[in-house]
Amino acid sequence: MLTNDELRNYIYERFFNKTPVVEENGDPTGQDTIEPVEPMVMERDSPKQKEYTYLSDDLLSLDAALDRDFTQDYVLHLCFFNVVTELDTPFLEFLLVPSENNTYGFPSKPLEMGAFREIDAQTKIDNSTTDESSHSEEFKRQYDAFMKEIVGNSNEDFKYRGFLEENNQIYAFFDCTSVGIPDIETGMVCIVDEIINHKKVVKTPTNTYDIIPELVDLFNKYPFIRELNAEDKTVVPYPKISYMCENIDPKTYKNVYDIPDENNEKTILLDYPTIEIETDEKEDDIETGYLFSMKPLDNEVPSEENAVIRRFALFVEDDDASGQCFDKDTHQYCSVLEENDNTFIEV
Repeated sequence: MLTNDELRNYIYERFFNKTPVVEENGDPTGQDTIEPVEPMVMERDSPKQKEYTYLSDDLLSLDAALDRDFTQDYVLHLCFFNVVTELDTPFLEFLLVPSENNTYGFPSKPLEMGAFREIDAQTKIDNSTTDESSHSEEFKRQYDAFMKEIVGNSNEDFKYRGFLEENNQIYAFFDCTSVGIPDIETGMVCIVDEIINHKKVVKTPTNTYDIIPELVDLFNKYPFIRELNAEDKTVVPYPKISYMCENIDPKTYKNVYDIPDENNEKTILLDYPTIEIETDEKEDDIETGYLFSMKPLDNEVPSEENAVIRRFALFVEDDDASGQCFDKDTHQYCSVLEENDNTFIEV
């Protein structure tokens, strides 16, 4: 294990005393490559937007009556998603809310199957062919009513894309890209990396929640719900979840937290904190830079019950043997440090 002095020297040598490496035939874009998962604002140059596709119309069903056994019971899940396009590389966000057994998942409730069964019964009485649109209209009525319970009357701004069914669980997808994911007091906005790799929602190191296993399995079984595709049909890489660090002192770091005010309003991070580290070149010489941990740190965790760690979506490729990772947006190499079973990345 590295001592504090060794850790300080390593970070200074790797993070601050380093000339950025530019990819051959490439130019630095000057774009930041960090994006807060929570709805905060970071100033940056306007990137050139890339074309992408998500959930092509033929991948989800729109017919609520197709091959449906209405004698069975079904559960409706509302899948609110947002495609973040502020960075050079777009990525997906999903809304998760508290669920059973201290877990997080999509907002869900059982469908009222009696209404669907009445449609079938009336069809038999009239001796007529089942009108499939009647089932779809009833399905829309129920998901509209449920959305109003969750987000109020703003549900008209969300575009319904269709549903995916798995083991009598119906996942209805709603595109929030034009207006943003609804702000729900108990909700957490999560990225793909959190769902399929970490399988947890992290508020603080001591306040974490498992994501419902069935939801993790769904994302693993159906790649098209976790993937964006570029114009050439290649899969757009998704970012890793990370946690911004700030100094306790020049040799020790902690993560940055949001502690809502007395009205439970989230605070806006106007200035992104840089870490400070003393150099040995001359007395009182301080260098600064951004530092992220890939796991939450247990230093100075706030005691407030509503404290939430500030999470960032960080685009980096896998670490190589030299302890670096390549950032495709800036064409630069980032320094990587392994310490105390955690990974630190400088951007």
